[in-house]
Formats: sequence, structure tokens, C-alpha cells
Amino acid sequence: NSYNAPAHSYPMGGIVAKSLKAGAFISLNAPRDENFSLGILFQSPHRQNALVVTDANGRTFTLKSTKINQYSYTKLANLAFPLNIKALDKNVLLGGFFIISEKEGKIIDTLGINGARSDLWLRWDRDVFLQELNLLKSDIVILAYGSNDAIFGVFNERRFKENYKDLIKLILSSNPNTSIMLISPPTVTIKKGEFYETAQDFQAIRKALYDLAKEEKLLLFDMHEVMQNSGGKDAWVMQNLSLKDVHLSPSGYKKMADEFYSSLSRLFRF
Repeated sequence: NSYNAPAHSYPMGGIVAKSLKAGAFISLNAPRDENFSLGILFQSPHRQNALVVTDANGRTFTLKSTKINQYSYTKLANLAFPLNIKALDKNVLLGGFFIISEKEGKIIDTLGINGARSDLWLRWDRDVFLQELNLLKSDIVILAYGSNDAIFGVFNERRFKENYKDLIKLILSSNPNTSIMLISPPTVTIKKGEFYETAQDFQAIRKALYDLAKEEKLLLFDMHEVMQNSGGKDAWVMQNLSLKDVHLSPSGYKKMADEFYSSLSRLFRF
């Protein structure tokens, strides 16, 4: 069940599962037949046993919170999926989990939040967020904000850039060697009556992202520019590459991903 936690208490992502009764559980599966490690972020109203994790081989692990009403992180190794995470009491919070392959390889980790603006992360507990960032040693971090900033609320350039810069500093404090790329959104349109028109703040947000990339020496990929170079928004709509609103179609996102990968591969020569 979703949980309306107070401001500044969310972990990274802003999603919390709360047990409404003892015995509430979540089942997890993994797509491949191999062992994984599992990192669990959880919180309990007491220091008694809070969660029981059982894997496909019948191995059982009992987790106890180290601090009352504060998040604890535990890592379990060599688990066979599927597995079950069961709460031993009500009001236990599951703040997230990390499924980590025991094999060497490249990892792509994505976090997509519907309706997210550039200031959403300010509602996440800063210390917990930093602990989670420390678990993710990334070669490159890609940040894609702007569409919803142009649609919802009144755009404040100074606050937008300050919030973004604070987020970048936080990421670099845990991953000092990572490269950071900003993504400037596709053409942002909003419906006015029966027609769609470019959002009033779209170009201001686009300019702020370019300024931010220059000031912080970051990489930037401009989705609007890609669309403009291949006919513009109207042409993308006619070719079923874009919806009339801000969203692209599945084929449009694939085309954009191909353009992104091509640009990235030229930059890093892979």
C-alpha cells in the first residue's frame, strides 16, 4: 500500500510501502536463473524483528531495525529468486530494494517518476538519499527534468538552477568521478481549447538547462533539437513519432534513443 509520509522522510524515488498488518508481504522475482544479492532499505517503529526474507531455496533471513523510525540498510548475498519479504508487524516501511547480480557486467539503473519536477528530490531524506547514492557507483548519471517544470506551476529560473546544482553536488559527493549529463526535454506542448501550443516557459527552461550545463561543465542532450532537425513537432506527430502533448510515441522514443546512443557513442568512442 502506498504511504503518504511527511515531507523530507522519503527515500530515493519517493515511494514507500507500509505494512497495514503483520504478515503483509511483497514477492520479488528476477528474469534470469542465477543468484543475486539483495539490499533492503526499511524502517520499523521498534527494535524488534521487522522483516523476514525467504528465498526459493528456503533460506530465511530475519531483519531487525537498528534505529526506531529511521531507515536501516541490510544486504543479503547469494539469494535464489523468487523470494518473499514479509512484515512481522504493522507500520513497517519498505523504502526500496537493490537487486544486484553476482556476475560481472554493465548495469543500467533507471528511475522514472510520473509528474516529477526538478524540485521533487527535496522531499527525499537527504541522508538516506546520500546513502543510496553511495551504493550506486556510476560511470555516468543522466538527469532528465524540465517537461513538468514547464507545465506545472510558475517557472523560477533562479530556483530551478539552484535546486539542480544542489542535486548535482550531492551526486558528485558520492560519485566524484562520474560524468553527468542533462537531458533537455522534447517540445513541450499544452492544450489550449481544441489546439496544442508550445508551453509558455519551455524555451526559458531550455535556456536554463544550457546555461546550467555550461556553468557546471556538464554534458547535455537536447531532445527538442533532435525533433527540430527532423521536421519539428508537427512532422513527428504526422509520422506517429509523437503525441500532440509532450509525450512521444513508442516508435518516437525508440528513434530518440537511437539518436541519444549515437551521440553518446561518438562522444565516448565506443
